[in-house]
Amino acid sequence: MGNIITITQATDPLWICLFAYLALTFAATSTIGTKYKNTNDGFCVSGRDAPVWMVATSAASSWLWVLGLLLIGRFAIESGPAGVFWSYGLPFLGTCVLFGYFAKKLMGKFPKGFTLNSFIDQRYKDIKLTRLYQFLQIAACIYAVSGTLTSFGIVAEFVSKDFNYDLIVSIVAITVLAYSLWGGQKACHRTDVINILFLLTISILAGVYIVSANGGLGTVINNWTSARNVSLFDAGLMWNKGMFLALIFIGSFLADNMQYQNAFSLGDKNKTIKAYWLASIILVVVITGISLITGSVFTGDPNFEVHPDVVQMHMIKTTFGISGVIFFMLTVLFKASSVIDSTLNGAGTVISNDVVKKTNPLIVNRWSMAVIMFVSTLIAILRIDIWVLVSTFGLLRIIMISPTIYAVYSEKKISTNLLFYVLLATTILGIGSTFVDIDIDRATLGLVVFLIPAGVLLYEHFKRQQLRT
Repeated sequence: MGNIITITQATDPLWICLFAYLALTFAATSTIGTKYKNTNDGFCVSGRDAPVWMVATSAASSWLWVLGLLLIGRFAIESGPAGVFWSYGLPFLGTCVLFGYFAKKLMGKFPKGFTLNSFIDQRYKDIKLTRLYQFLQIAACIYAVSGTLTSFGIVAEFVSKDFNYDLIVSIVAITVLAYSLWGGQKACHRTDVINILFLLTISILAGVYIVSANGGLGTVINNWTSARNVSLFDAGLMWNKGMFLALIFIGSFLADNMQYQNAFSLGDKNKTIKAYWLASIILVVVITGISLITGSVFTGDPNFEVHPDVVQMHMIKTTFGISGVIFFMLTVLFKASSVIDSTLNGAGTVISNDVVKKTNPLIVNRWSMAVIMFVSTLIAILRIDIWVLVSTFGLLRIIMISPTIYAVYSEKKISTNLLFYVLLATTILGIGSTFVDIDIDRATLGLVVFLIPAGVLLYEHFKRQQLRT
């Protein structure tokens, strides 16, 4: 990390990408107004006056992590179009659409909220459960940030094999932290717009060109499906990807505070459905384009020898050369920062508004973001497999699905003592699974940590009913 940057290194595509990234983020965030930096509403929820199109682009950008871009490629290579459908097709897009309806319901009950935890505290009135929710959200954020940094480090190594992994991860972490501390949610929104513009350019323009250069849409799809002839109704795919990822995505939306902050930043519950439908349309275009770019490898280079996670990068490099690599790397870099800044802001808001309440929330928020980024960077340097990271943070979010849905859609007061201890046990099980050196069926584990709390809630709900009758 202490090596001096030579002329050769300075002309490396990764350095060019970094310089462009720094210039664009500075241009986007340097003019953020005072009300968005020096007030709690401004810093945490963008003054509650964000336009629908900006919230939609931010939701789409932050929702499709770097891990998402890489795993789209992995699933496309491993299982063909069916793999994309059951991973980032039906469960992913369906969750995005439905969240708009869920957020509208929540905002009707809690219009001036900052976090999900505040609503859970108001709804259940159980300090133990509230504290557990706070822990789960913060822990999941650490996994999400470290997973995103790890993912970008993997892509960076593909572009520059002699590039120091620890250095690039640290540079990204410091840059994102700096503008996040400066502009809060407004900085997230502005940089997310840049990311979506890059993503749409790759997905539409580069996607059409690459598919055309490899014989057209029919040829690409035929070769892709022939090479990976997996049925759309393959039971293993529907279970291990479809069911498990559906739970992860539902849990991620329902338990990720950055999505609630996005919704609260609209300031009007009637705008949420339009915002998340628009976000879903953007995601359809991006996922389709990235999938076709990846699938084109079976026509353009059927004997490829690169890791499945970077096949799209391989195709862009083969087609467009170094300029394509720089543009795609810039897209991936903004994608990484989009997830990290939104996640950091979400975790910081939880701590400043829910955990430490007696101190200036802006100071607490900024310090919290710095500590979380430091811990996440240390984890990223350990280079844990990204599937382990994403599945573990997904498990932490799956745990919260049932209590969150029940809180919004049921008005009944129930005992939460048993629920707390069940959630605590499943939390230990989920985190512990990361460090156990055995082959764990994540799909089954995800279903277990979802169904157990759901069963407890049903039991408490109907027990209360019986006592009343």
